[in-house]
Amino acid sequence: MVRSYAIVDKPEHPALAVFEVSSIQDLPMIVGAAFPAVSGHLSSLGEVPSGPPFVGYLSEGPDFQVMIGYPTARELPGSGPVVASTIPAGRRVVTMHVGPYQQLGEVYAELLKWVAEQGERPGGLVFEFYLNEPETTPPPELQTKIELLLA
Repeated sequence: MVRSYAIVDKPEHPALAVFEVSSIQDLPMIVGAAFPAVSGHLSSLGEVPSGPPFVGYLSEGPDFQVMIGYPTARELPGSGPVVASTIPAGRRVVTMHVGPYQQLGEVYAELLKWVAEQGERPGGLVFEFYLNEPETTPPPELQTKIELLLA
């Protein structure tokens, strides 16, 4: 598949999120619990997300830190495990993946190769934005926007 990439500069964006440490095996369960917690808190504030749900990968390794949440139109207060946070500003590579989440490993390999070919270096943070819902979307039609921050 021919994939397109763009390097863009984005400002910081407010968000509400849950921070967790997870293994890759436990991630679906953790994400499955975090999204309803964040969306429930947004509802309790009478607010709606300003964009699609996301998972931010903040560290690497067998157990890695993730930020699971929704962007918001303005800074909002957290409650309990849901905290006020931000999607960081900076230059990033943006690409889209259409297909099952299980193919994301291949997408990242292609993305990192492209980044190196451009003379750029990854900055250590990556965000996945989920543009449709896996509960109602067939796996071949799932849309994931990937934003890899650059060093």
